[in-house]
Amino acid sequence: MKTKHQVHITQLQNEYQILINKKMSELQTDSDFLLYRPRAVDIEAKNQLEERINQIEKDYILKTKHENILNTQILELKTQHAQELKNLQDKYENSFGERVKGIAEKNRFEFENSIEGLKGNFLGNKNSYFGSSKWTIRATNNKIKE
Repeated sequence: MKTKHQVHITQLQNEYQILINKKMSELQTDSDFLLYRPRAVDIEAKNQLEERINQIEKDYILKTKHENILNTQILELKTQHAQELKNLQDKYENSFGERVKGIAEKNRFEFENSIEGLKGNFLGNKNSYFGSSKWTIRATNNKIKE
C-alpha cells in the first residue's frame, strides 16, 4: 500500500507541479503584459503624436518659413516697383525733353517770324519815310546775309 500511496503522492506532486508551472506561466505572462503594456502605450502615443506633428507640418508652415516667403515676395515687388518707377521716370523725362524742345522750337520760330515781321514793318516804314530805293536794297542785302 505504501507504494500505491507513493505513486499517488508522486502523481499529486506532478499535478501540483504542473499547476504551479501553469500558474507561474500565467503570472509571468501577466507581469510581462503589465510591464510592457506601459511601454507599448508610450510607443503608441509617441507614434500618434509624431503622425499628428507630421500632419500639422503638412497642413501648416512654420512662421519662419512663412516670413521667408513673405520677405522674398516683398523683395520681388520692391524690385518690380523700382523698375516701373525708373521706366516711368525715363518716359516722362523723354516726353518732357521732347516737349521742351518742341516749345523752344515753336518759340524760336515765332520769334524769327516776329523779327521778320518787325524788319518788314521797319523796312516798309523806312521806305515810306525815306522813299529811297537804296534803303530797300540795303535791307534786302542785310536780310540775305542773315
